[in-house]
Amino acid sequence: MKNLILSLFTVFLFLTNTTYSQTVQFANVELDGEALNNVPRIAWQLPMNFSAGRISDRMTLYTGAILKNEGVIYDLDGDRYKKRAISIGPSLGLKGVLGDDIIYTLGFDLDYNFHYKEKFLPNKDRMQKQMTVREWGSNRVNKFNYCARVGFGMVNGICIFGEYYLNEFMNRDFQETIDEVEVKPYENLVINRFNIGISYLILND
Repeated sequence: MKNLILSLFTVFLFLTNTTYSQTVQFANVELDGEALNNVPRIAWQLPMNFSAGRISDRMTLYTGAILKNEGVIYDLDGDRYKKRAISIGPSLGLKGVLGDDIIYTLGFDLDYNFHYKEKFLPNKDRMQKQMTVREWGSNRVNKFNYCARVGFGMVNGICIFGEYYLNEFMNRDFQETIDEVEVKPYENLVINRFNIGISYLILND
């Protein structure tokens, strides 16, 4: 799995218009119906897109793939929890021009979460952080996430965008055995996410 992902990433990197994106990630986190404190998370994305056809003189269709570092940080009972997934998946959208040099984008991503990690920080102390889960192809998160995006920016320049995830981050049906007892650790944990980001072109074919 790891070698396949790296191979696909390398091919797309050199065949597409590659953009580097930095996002600030927010979430609405609830446990047993009670809202928890969400800590904004800064992470990267690497969209690799190419033009799929011109719709009009001022609008084109684009497609490609996007590699993402996605996650959430929240506090519970004085402790801090970090959950992170690395994903890759197809991207599809529209890019249009307003005036001479303003662009807008409307897009949709289908993210496949192929690596998952959890960290626990007792008393929010980074020096005591513990890696509690680290899995390839984990069932703890939903394998696929669906994301809608809208952005505005400059032609061949910087773009500001927002993203909203249409489904929950965690797989609330996930089940594991702890001390010979079957439990669902995420059954009552609801995490819905949205991002604000900035991107710029780093490689153009």
